[in-house]
Amino acid sequence: MFPVDPRKWPSPTIRGPVGPHRTEVETGKFKARLRMTEYRGQLSATMIYDDWPTHDVFRKVDEDTLLGAMDARGMAAPYFFVLRRDPESPWAGPALH
Repeated sequence: MFPVDPRKWPSPTIRGPVGPHRTEVETGKFKARLRMTEYRGQLSATMIYDDWPTHDVFRKVDEDTLLGAMDARGMAAPYFFVLRRDPESPWAGPALH
C-alpha cells in the first residue's frame, strides 16, 4: 500500500494493477482523507481528496473485494470500479471485517 497522487491515477496510459507503476503515481504527501459519509442512503467509507472535487465511496462486497464509486463535480454519473486484495502483496493485511 502506498499513497497515490489522484491527479496521476487513474491514467489513460496505465492499464491493469497500479502496483507495477508505483514510481509513476506515488506521492510523498497525503492528498486525501478517509471519512464515513452517507452515500445514496447508506453509511460508507469515503475518500475525500484535498485538491480534487472528487469523492471515492467504498462498499464491501466480500472479504477481499470493495466496490468503488467515483463521484466528481461535473460527472453525469458515477464511475464504478472494483478493488481486489492482492494475496501476494506484503501489505495484504487481514481480511476486511
